Amino acid sequence: MPPQLGGLIRVLLVDDNPNVIATTRLILLTSEDIEVVGEAGDGEKSLEAVQRLRPDVVIMDGRMPRMDGAEATRRILREFPETKVVALSIGDDNELIRRMERAGATNTVFKGAGPEELGRAIRTAIKQNPPAAEG
Repeated sequence: MPPQLGGLIRVLLVDDNPNVIATTRLILLTSEDIEVVGEAGDGEKSLEAVQRLRPDVVIMDGRMPRMDGAEATRRILREFPETKVVALSIGDDNELIRRMERAGATNTVFKGAGPEELGRAIRTAIKQNPPAAEG
């Protein structure tokens, strides 16, 4: 059942820091309507994971090796426009946040966000149409 009809929201976590992924996964365990279906450690692996897992939402770090979050977001949304991307940021990098939004991220959540804030960012993304990604 799609999340809009009361099904679980399927989430993919993408960050090059395994501790961030582990912490985010633990935080999301407290949400009854969210299921973490996979993880990836860089932008290239996120493309493969989205193709294989078809998540509803990708929590995407902006700064990663091999392919940054903005480029990965652009490519994911080009191939899977129904997928939503939430930018993950350390909070003090406004240029990175703008780049992620221009790439098509629906909103931003900061690393270290609590369960309520993280869950709200994911649920908000599901309800939004992403901005048009720039080339």
